[in-house]
Amino acid sequence: MTILHRRPPQSMLRATPLNEHHARQLQQWRYGPTYERYNFSDDPFERQWLCHPKNGYWQFMDEHDALFGFAVIGKHAQIAGITYGNGTATDVLIGLRPDLIGHHHGYDLALRSCQHAHQLFPRTHIRVSVPAAHRAALHIWQQLGLFPEYAGLAADSTPHIVLLEQSNLYDDAASSTSTQV
Repeated sequence: MTILHRRPPQSMLRATPLNEHHARQLQQWRYGPTYERYNFSDDPFERQWLCHPKNGYWQFMDEHDALFGFAVIGKHAQIAGITYGNGTATDVLIGLRPDLIGHHHGYDLALRSCQHAHQLFPRTHIRVSVPAAHRAALHIWQQLGLFPEYAGLAADSTPHIVLLEQSNLYDDAASSTSTQV
């Protein structure tokens, strides 16, 4: 698959399975009012669940070996309450360290998460579910070649837009700006 990207990443990120030390850090992250729904609890059972390999949580470390963000790759990235269409797709959900929000780092995490998902599942398209009000996230995913397929309501009644990778739209025009994974 080809990931479209419009600019080079600012950060060099590497993915490894989420470990207990970094899961503990995720549980301490606190997002502001707009994003507080993404806060984890400090429950030790939740931490065990986050670290279990079958659940698809990956930590992304920056060039200074600091936790930059995380991604969920696979079925656990799907949002409860949304009915997903038929077909094969790899679901991706990302979370950026709270102090990095608003500083244009979401693009780097989204790009690297897509690249990693394609390494894990090379023959599928990427699918993401984004709250409809989260305009910055929608813009980032569209920059990477994902476009709205349908909308749905999450179990908590939050409207979401489900985007699917459409890299074939850019195969000719983007050959010099795409990354093969």
